[in-house]
Amino acid sequence: MTIAGYLAALNGENGENGENGENGENGENGENGEGRGISAYTSGALIRSRDGIVGPWKDPLQHPGQGPVDDDSAMENWSARVRSHIVDFDLGSSMRFRAGNGNSEGVKILSRIGGGSGNGQIVKIIRPSADTLLEKQLQHVVSYSDLRSDRASEIISQVGGVVTYFAGIGFLHHERTKYTLEALSAFLRALIPTEMRIKHALACPRPAEFSPQINPMIQTPGHGTFPSGHATESFLVAYILSVLVKDKETQTYGANNRVWQQQLMRQAARIATNRVVAGVHFPADSASGQVAGLCVARYLIALAEGADTSFTGWKFDGEAYGDRDFPWKDILETVESGSTNANTGSFMAPRNSFAIEETASDLKPIKWLWAKAKSEWQ
Repeated sequence: MTIAGYLAALNGENGENGENGENGENGENGENGEGRGISAYTSGALIRSRDGIVGPWKDPLQHPGQGPVDDDSAMENWSARVRSHIVDFDLGSSMRFRAGNGNSEGVKILSRIGGGSGNGQIVKIIRPSADTLLEKQLQHVVSYSDLRSDRASEIISQVGGVVTYFAGIGFLHHERTKYTLEALSAFLRALIPTEMRIKHALACPRPAEFSPQINPMIQTPGHGTFPSGHATESFLVAYILSVLVKDKETQTYGANNRVWQQQLMRQAARIATNRVVAGVHFPADSASGQVAGLCVARYLIALAEGADTSFTGWKFDGEAYGDRDFPWKDILETVESGSTNANTGSFMAPRNSFAIEETASDLKPIKWLWAKAKSEWQ
């Protein structure tokens, strides 16, 4: 089974029982597929088989037992698809959206857990004006088009998802790291509606809307350009994996050599840049997506860790971003250090810190899944 096939099964892209899924977890022909017995012929055979083997009814003397309500240990008993629904409920209710008044106010993703009324900003994003995109960003898209022949295979294969491109860095496998893949899939499912809500609210035009000469090499997606979804998702995946591998990385290379993290982040940056090469995004889209992806990843991990903690979100100002290309290393350093540098201070700013309160400890399914994912890297 491929990584893409496993994630498709987790996300139900080919139906609950994966009847037509690409080797899906519950696929009809899968080795352990729940769906393999779903047919009139097999059901009729099972009825006849039961009649021939069960014998006279005997009342059981004991019941199988039950754990306490909302017991973590029950998660182990459910299929991955069922666990995904359980985790989705908690993650989906952990964030909310708010749009400000006017362009300068932008939009905010807020925490529903802690932060108090009107506080708890995970990330705030202000869009660039169409004039700024035309005058300061469009030329980057034109310049990057020269790389289309070199990047074509990457760009086309990344249209359907990005996780496969991280699999070789951390050795992801659907059996070896199944809980890591479940966690990544769950965090992405929480992220994607969030990024789409931002895209809808900000409604920024795509490069092809400025000039027919952009002529993208792939179909322009049917939603706004800002922020880039591929950048948002790639940097979320890269950050989550960098946290999971950190202890192993330290043992291998020492405390100050983030070899895995560097490669993960370079991969995320390349995926984001490929969308500019393809002609469907601006560098400002990639930068805002990186900020959003890193902020949401850090917030979801804080929930999954379950302890009281202080969280600081970030503001990204697309209008102040100007004519920059994509200083992804500076953005990463800014978010990780908690302070801006000379290359980010004009378009990034920290938000007020807020407490992720003890109620986060009630998110037991998320905590359970995160602990299982961490155990695969120890």
